[in-house]
Amino acid sequence: MLLSINPINPQARLIQQVVDVLNNDGVIIYPTDTVYGLGCSIFSKKAMKRLQHIKNSNDHSGMNPKKPLTFICANQTEV
Repeated sequence: MLLSINPINPQARLIQQVVDVLNNDGVIIYPTDTVYGLGCSIFSKKAMKRLQHIKNSNDHSGMNPKKPLTFICANQTEV
């Protein structure tokens, strides 16, 4: 599924589709100011394993502690 969300006037329906993907163990790709990022819910072990598999698919090593995941939060209370 490919969604194009207008950053100036985002449609609630499209945002809800992304939320639904995240709530159902999905992985998303989103633009940042420099590159595209991969994302998932930190509360979904299944999604985090999928993300790690995608990230390490070239070296076939599975969960590689040398390639840690990062997370984005709105403020320190979310940490």
